[in-house]
Amino acid sequence: MGETCIAFGGGYACEPPGTSPQNDSGPLPPTDAPMMMIDGHPDGHVTATDMDGDGVPDSSDNCPTVYNPDQANEDGDRFGDACDPCPPFPDMVPPTDSDNDGVSDACDPRPSTPGDKIFLFEGFHHGVPTTWIKTGTWAAGSNDDVTCDDTVTAAGATLTTPGPTDAEETVSTELVLLAAGTGGSRAGVVDDYDHTVPAGLSCQLNLTDKVNLFDIEPGTQVGNVAFTYAVGDRFELGVSRDAMAFTCAARDTTSSTSSTLISGNSATDSTTPEVGIRIHTTAVAVKWVMVVSH
Repeated sequence: MGETCIAFGGGYACEPPGTSPQNDSGPLPPTDAPMMMIDGHPDGHVTATDMDGDGVPDSSDNCPTVYNPDQANEDGDRFGDACDPCPPFPDMVPPTDSDNDGVSDACDPRPSTPGDKIFLFEGFHHGVPTTWIKTGTWAAGSNDDVTCDDTVTAAGATLTTPGPTDAEETVSTELVLLAAGTGGSRAGVVDDYDHTVPAGLSCQLNLTDKVNLFDIEPGTQVGNVAFTYAVGDRFELGVSRDAMAFTCAARDTTSSTSSTLISGNSATDSTTPEVGIRIHTTAVAVKWVMVVSH
């Protein structure tokens, strides 16, 4: 399966120990845009100057062959989110995609192994998606994000959506820790989640200066590492899955510190897996959620 890595803004947390992180070297694609078929939309009107029929002329469309009338662009580079080979991080010119699978290295958990694809990217440009499954009170934030404050109710809150079913994916997010309560405060990203139980794996900041991989349904900690951070900091968290084996890592983008990789197995497996965010006794602003399937 190749090495197990979680990509963080151009760097990687990898295992087994001693494995050298991948870098941006390697063969480059022949153009500065990802290869794709024209993906129009039944509601659109395709014309000679609007190939995808999204109402935006090709000359100014940030995804001229993919229907994206909102032109959402999380990282502000030349690609819109709908066609970006790495939506949360600006791409080089041309994008660095060492294995030529359409996912540039900064977002590719396996940058030297072809076969990955971006299954989902949600930048929350329009607030809380109406199709996502919510517990707790989530709202559109003031900085192109979504927010939730669970510090008072301490009931826990989740924001999830259906994920891949092939049991090989990496789920990552960037969030800002706005506040922390007392007693079991945590915030993280979930994979293989089932909100009806609830069950799944969470890669989370545990506000006792740790990052841990937590198996939700039996309520057991799979593993943890020390990790110091502060309220107000921005974090990237990622959980990577290979069948029932999971890995977890975190990075404080404010202080540029990263955790080591945590690995372990899950005791449960959801038949209708969800991915997303799970918090308890904290307040967060979530910037984006991305799923790369392997």
